[in-house]
Amino acid sequence: MTRSEEPTDYLLIRAQSSSDFDPAQFAIVYLSEHYRQILRKRLMDATGLKDDVQLASINYWDDYAVFYTNSRKIGSFLLLVDEDWAFVNVADGDLKSLRKPHNIMLDGQLIVSKTGFAQYHANTKHDHETYWTEYFSIKEALTL
Repeated sequence: MTRSEEPTDYLLIRAQSSSDFDPAQFAIVYLSEHYRQILRKRLMDATGLKDDVQLASINYWDDYAVFYTNSRKIGSFLLLVDEDWAFVNVADGDLKSLRKPHNIMLDGQLIVSKTGFAQYHANTKHDHETYWTEYFSIKEALTL
């Protein structure tokens, strides 16, 4: 897996968890054309409500983000210190070699603010730990 300065079909986003024993340091989102269309619609829905002063964000059920623990293959070299996300090139077998948290993820959500920023959340099945990504700009991720 390598960092890309050009848009790719994969987005790597810095992540965290409430777990001391099953942490996550990043999530990877596959931006297929189908999912890009979904994100465009969600961006339009949320930003279309920007005049509603009582609205902060819209939550969608969404399991497109896959959380991973840090590994030597990824390390922190893909994200600069002041970055929360980047496009990455993924070769065959890269994702299979990454370690996922042990707990089963449930209730994946994408939270989209009316400013066009978004964040992924997920909870685990047995111990109700929470996983989340840093915020990212949907517009920038879609390179609109």
